[in-house]
Amino acid sequence: MGVNTKAIIRKGTTIEQIKDAIEVKYGSCEIHANQPDFMFVNFQDGTDKRSLAVSFTDSCERDYGIAGVWLSLGRYGNSVGILRYLCETFGGYLDEDDCDEEGFYPINFHLYQQGKEFTNHDLFINEVISKLGYDNLKIAMELFEKYVTNVTPTKLYGVFSPENDLLDLFTTKESAKKRQYVFEKEHGIGFYIDDVPIKK
Repeated sequence: MGVNTKAIIRKGTTIEQIKDAIEVKYGSCEIHANQPDFMFVNFQDGTDKRSLAVSFTDSCERDYGIAGVWLSLGRYGNSVGILRYLCETFGGYLDEDDCDEEGFYPINFHLYQQGKEFTNHDLFINEVISKLGYDNLKIAMELFEKYVTNVTPTKLYGVFSPENDLLDLFTTKESAKKRQYVFEKEHGIGFYIDDVPIKK
């Protein structure tokens, strides 16, 4: 398996915005879409031909614990500088080498906070990474989930079908979003999340 430099930039960033940012610094580029939510941006960095992988699925949150748009470049040449530039432009997290022990660290978090559907959960994750290090994120979130589920909620988060039928309930919006992703992957788009108040 190759060594890669990876980044997760703010939620809601579009492929057009990524393309525009690359063209400002590196010149013209081309987009090749393998799937509607996974594509490559091909461009020239000096003498190096680069192919930036871009994923708009929720897989980065499941795999890395951080929500956003996932980016990856083979780790050679200026891969760190390219993805650092995109993190500086949009706000996000950078992992310079996915085979070392360092993991992701935040860059321009104030821009990441401007992302679509930014939540207190995202803020908590940043606090953990900034103060405890990315390598402690998984155990911190396990403890968070353990004790959050022991607190009586005032509302639940429902996953609804396109026909407005309630399909499932969750105590956290993040868990509901994961289920929404599963439904949309299996049945297509149109599923949505809404608050479900708990009557006392």
